[in-house]
Amino acid sequence: LANIPLMADKVNQYKRSPMANEELCRMAIELIGIERMGQDDVPDLLNLHFHLAHSQSDNQAQASLEIQDLYFRLDEDIALLLKELDKKIGMEHVLVYLVGSGETHYPAKEEAPSFYPDRCATLLNLYLGAKYGSDAWIEGYSDTEIYLDKNLIEKKGLDYNQLCHDAALFLTEVEGVEQVFVAQDFNFKNHPLDYFQNSHYNSRSGDLILRLQQGRNIEWGQYPHYNKQLRYNKEHSLLVFYGNHTPAQTIQSEVSLFDIAPTLCHRLYIRPPTANIGRILPEFMLP
Repeated sequence: LANIPLMADKVNQYKRSPMANEELCRMAIELIGIERMGQDDVPDLLNLHFHLAHSQSDNQAQASLEIQDLYFRLDEDIALLLKELDKKIGMEHVLVYLVGSGETHYPAKEEAPSFYPDRCATLLNLYLGAKYGSDAWIEGYSDTEIYLDKNLIEKKGLDYNQLCHDAALFLTEVEGVEQVFVAQDFNFKNHPLDYFQNSHYNSRSGDLILRLQQGRNIEWGQYPHYNKQLRYNKEHSLLVFYGNHTPAQTIQSEVSLFDIAPTLCHRLYIRPPTANIGRILPEFMLP
């Protein structure tokens, strides 16, 4: 058991290396052949998540070389995948889209103040224990979300909404916390900070959402490779469509993430998802 953290760290380092993308590409090509994708009249969907992690080196010059190597290898991996798709299926029968995650990692800076998620969760549990009884009220937490034990709340016959609002009020006093949102409120009203509401999903998200102060370092103690600096910057990412007789053109207008699914479905002559709220990009409208 003592070796588990060390093993986990090695796995994490591998996942952040160029070899992980190379292995993913190899597995994808093998899967396309085994599953005979693109060999019948039913559309097949294959989603791949290539990783462009930050450098594992603290040396700036070394880090720059690592990032260059990562992009160079990824370019080769994607080129190989496209060649295999063209050879096995034909690009006229394949529609590829490539988009970034819109997320940029900012390494923690020594001069910036820190926020410790584990300490924050511990303080909240102590507060709830003093107010509602000494129990384990916190079921889990991430850097900006806290999960409450709903079964315990129900078992004790407590008002879930009231407990959440009490917890939120307490968390606003914790150093590094700018605002706290009760996730339940997202179901009943639109929030002015729509990126918080858009990222909320009832079955996965926490009960309390924290908006930390700009520029704070998020510190994870035993797992320093997860440390990062928080910045609320709007990141732009390129969106590329390729194949399936897609005409060569450049679209200058901003595209919403929600527009990708209906556009893909339109090009493939299938219905969009029932919960779709996006639009078909006019540049890809079929006659």
